[in-house]
Amino acid sequence: GTVVVEDRPDGAGARFRFEAAFPIAPDASPRARPLDRLAVAIRTPDPFVRRAAADQIEASGGRAARQAAVTLVDHAGADDGALANRPAQGQSIILLRPSERDLISRYRAAGFCGYLIKPLRRTSLAEQVLGALAPRRGVTAPPVRSGDDDRVAHVAFKGGRVLLVEDNPVGALLAKTLLRREGCVVQTAADGQEALETMKAARFDLVFMDMRMPRLDGPGAARALRARGDQTPIIALTANAFAEDRVACLAAGMDDHLSKPLEADALRSALARWTNAANRAKVAAS
Repeated sequence: GTVVVEDRPDGAGARFRFEAAFPIAPDASPRARPLDRLAVAIRTPDPFVRRAAADQIEASGGRAARQAAVTLVDHAGADDGALANRPAQGQSIILLRPSERDLISRYRAAGFCGYLIKPLRRTSLAEQVLGALAPRRGVTAPPVRSGDDDRVAHVAFKGGRVLLVEDNPVGALLAKTLLRREGCVVQTAADGQEALETMKAARFDLVFMDMRMPRLDGPGAARALRARGDQTPIIALTANAFAEDRVACLAAGMDDHLSKPLEADALRSALARWTNAANRAKVAAS
């Protein structure tokens, strides 16, 4: 593979890029071949998407074909390209980028039976294909397990307003991406002082706050918020997973603690704990 380092002109940091090739690990177990000998068609103008989809289909035991009972149709291309590419017969699954989820209802109304988020994941692809074939084959579609595709927004948190307080741009980007995948509306602040000013002007359902920041750190900002009567739940973000860090968070008035780098499952659990109806009512009353 290759690694490239690019210095920023202002001297504020560097950007790292790498390319690497990894073979698909062999797995001959029956569960690893859910599409055993099933044909799936692919319609996309992008050769890379076509190759990636074919690889995932073949890795699940199926085969890519020109025509099949199920067709993967890429949204990419002309405005109505995906609708025009939908075959007249059989079931169709639309392929979307994460930023294109708002098109899901449009394609369902147009007759598409499901959708997949790019880059494609093997488990999600297999379940969508089997689900599309279930009515024809007289079987029940396999259940979609939570965590199979953490890029799909969860209805439980859709529209939840979250303030993310993080001075590290890379950490902020990761957290913001994960929160938006859960359906949250995310606003950011670069330090504790900016968070205090932001929360004077707007209400939030939940705050994720880094422990160590310039000007005003996380504990200092939490104490200031509690002193003025703000009861918005605050979850501390720290690179240290030590018990004393959790004690320091709670002592400052924070409600919970997550270790960095953030993981989708841990974040989802925290959202479930702190965005329920009881907590929202408490925040509204503060």
